[in-house]
Amino acid sequence: MFIVLNGDKEPYFSTIEECIARLKCKIELVYTDCKGVSNARNIAIDRASGKFVAFIDDDDYVSPQYLEKLLECADSSSADAIICSNVVTFDENYNLGTDYISEAYNRALASPEKNSLFARRKFLSSSCCKLIPLSVIGSRRFNTAIKRGEDSLFMASISDKITGIVPASLEAIYYRRLRIGSASRSEESKYSRLTRKARLIASYMKVYISGVSGYNPILFLTRILATIRN
Repeated sequence: MFIVLNGDKEPYFSTIEECIARLKCKIELVYTDCKGVSNARNIAIDRASGKFVAFIDDDDYVSPQYLEKLLECADSSSADAIICSNVVTFDENYNLGTDYISEAYNRALASPEKNSLFARRKFLSSSCCKLIPLSVIGSRRFNTAIKRGEDSLFMASISDKITGIVPASLEAIYYRRLRIGSASRSEESKYSRLTRKARLIASYMKVYISGVSGYNPILFLTRILATIRN
């Protein structure tokens, strides 16, 4: 397990070191002064040596059996399938709720026959709340130039290797914080918004063209339309 701390080092590094010392599991703490979630995730991928990767953001948390239940589902699924958990949101006052991934998870449980990549594409909007085989990721990495929409872009870039999207048991829960002022919810000017969208659309097109024979064109079209709409 890796914890990648990016940006300001102290007092966070020392505090995390103290917490790790009290735990019985093996955790490697890595520091980088380069800010950005994409850079941190790329560092974790580069250091990973197991079969799977599961990203957990620093302001979120997971249920006690989260990884265990994801791995159990992976054992009974195809080799290059991604395993998705349920998602529960919580706000600053710890009021629980649901989001679009929660709805996608419930639909997947209710309709297991509707299991195409396109039908379950909403799971590809986030790199968290799932178990991803390293064989699917390969040499692909997060685009550090993209600050909003980087998750969806990364998942689209590895979609050509995904053989299925499988929901894990209800005991695997990813609790996602709805934080005011986060990068995905902060205000931006009209010019900044249009520039960001144009850059993201160009990145989708670049990824698609680089592997056009393996990618689903309709899936990429939905990503571009979602970028325009949002």
